[in-house]
Formats: sequence, structure tokens, C-alpha cells
Amino acid sequence: MAHILSAILMVIAAAMRGTDRKLVRRLRAAGATAPAGATPLPDLHGLASWRLERLMGWGVIRRVEDGRYFLDEAGFRNRRKKILLRVLPAIGLVLVLYYFLVVWQAP
Repeated sequence: MAHILSAILMVIAAAMRGTDRKLVRRLRAAGATAPAGATPLPDLHGLASWRLERLMGWGVIRRVEDGRYFLDEAGFRNRRKKILLRVLPAIGLVLVLYYFLVVWQAP
């Protein structure tokens, strides 16, 4: 049961990450990296619409007055830094646990 739940959560996380990448790529491809180059995103539904709102909340994507959007590159870099600052300690913890459970206790 736990394996199934874990697999489902990994698929959901991968879908969210993929959607984020597509939104960022779409804005970059349209040259929407500043308010002057903002572009509309009219055909977003479901997961893409929800992820757009999340990215806006984190300051990665911004909306201008007329409903167009642009990628805030500084906001994008800051978000990536925050993710790394959360992930790196977790990876370090896993490595320390691996060392004590496997390497250190080896005969």
C-alpha cells in the first residue's frame, strides 16, 4: 500500500514539475521575460492553471494589468535557490544515515 501511494505521489510531483517547465519554456519562447514582452496564456486548464497561480504566488511569473504574463527571471532564480536550500540538507541527511546504517556497521 505504501509503495502504491509513494508511486502515485511521485507521478503527481513529476506532472507538476513538468507543467512548471512547460510554462517557463512557453514564456521564454515568446520573449515574455519583462513586462513589455508579456504574453497572454489563454488556453490553460486544470493542472496548468493551478501551477500558474502557484508560480505567480512565488514571484516566478507575473501578470500585467491587461491579463498578460511574463517570466520574472530573478524570481525564477530565487525560487530555485529556495528549493536547493531545502533539498540539499535532506540529501545530506540521507547520506549520513546511509553511512551509519550500511558503511559504519559493516563487519
